[in-house]
Amino acid sequence: MWHNALKGNVVSIEATLNQFKLWQHIDIDEDAESEANAFALSQEIATSWRLSRAGISATKI
Repeated sequence: MWHNALKGNVVSIEATLNQFKLWQHIDIDEDAESEANAFALSQEIATSWRLSRAGISATKI
């Protein structure tokens, strides 16, 4: 979707998707376990982005 909407401009796609705010889309309770889980999810998202930029599929690791 973003690829087509932004005509394949990788810089624009990344800039748009980097604005994704987890807390705007997922209710996260304010307890330590929920916050730790949200942080772990954010780390997985960041890892996926790094791998995709390097041309590596997360399913291959």
